[in-house]
Amino acid sequence: MSVSKQFFKKKFYGDTMKENRRVRMTKNCLKQAMLELLSVHGKDKISITDVCNAADINRSTFYAYYNGLDNLMSEIEDDFLEQIPLPFDQIDSDGQCLSELTKIFEYIKSNVNIVRVFMFRTNDDGFILKLTKYIYEHYKNKLQKPDSVEERYSIIYRISGAIGLIKNWITDGFPISTAEFARFTLMIAVPTA
Repeated sequence: MSVSKQFFKKKFYGDTMKENRRVRMTKNCLKQAMLELLSVHGKDKISITDVCNAADINRSTFYAYYNGLDNLMSEIEDDFLEQIPLPFDQIDSDGQCLSELTKIFEYIKSNVNIVRVFMFRTNDDGFILKLTKYIYEHYKNKLQKPDSVEERYSIIYRISGAIGLIKNWITDGFPISTAEFARFTLMIAVPTA
């Protein structure tokens, strides 16, 4: 079973959307087809017809759920982001923070083929910006502090740096374990006073 099928199988069975099973199955087929095509071709080389042929679904069915490939891609990205383990509700110690960060990196490593598509095959920074905003909004809400421009830029800078590290960690073939990578990232992203 391909990584995208494993990912969408988890998403499909854990889905709480008020769509019927057939709709979810059809949308998941389209999403899997899109990811499979993206793993081979750049986003600009893929057409709606390509996705429909790969999913064995006709164009009218595609348009019943999506108004275009960007809409489909956005939903795939949102599905991925919703499953990132971003707990950090009550972080009381560096050890707990390290443990939670390790879970995030384990999720990324276990979904590496999808992450590669998002970060390297889509030929734009849309996913990176969406990921940065998603993580920023999550932690901003958890911090419950006034949001000055300096604080916001500081957090975005650290998130962007961590994403750059993740890209290199993936490109280098995971030369260090997720726990070591989490420790290193935490050391760089959260400087001691």
